[in-house]
Amino acid sequence: MQALIEALSTLSPDFRRWWEQPDHEAYRYGIGTLIDADSVTQTYEHTTLLVDEHRHLRMVVYFFSASLG
Repeated sequence: MQALIEALSTLSPDFRRWWEQPDHEAYRYGIGTLIDADSVTQTYEHTTLLVDEHRHLRMVVYFFSASLG
C-alpha cells in the first residue's frame, strides 16, 4: 500500500495535500472478508477514499493479503 501512496503522491499534488493532512480518522480502513463465486472466503485489507469536491462519493479499494487469509 505504501508504494501506491508514494505513486499517487508523485502523480497528484491534490492527493499529496490530502494525504499529508492530519485528519485521516474520517476515512475508513480495515480488514474485510469477501466470498468469491466458488464460495471461497478471501480476506482483504481495505480503505475508503472520499472525493473532496463531491463528499457523497466514496471509493473502496481492496488489497489482497496472503498473510491474512
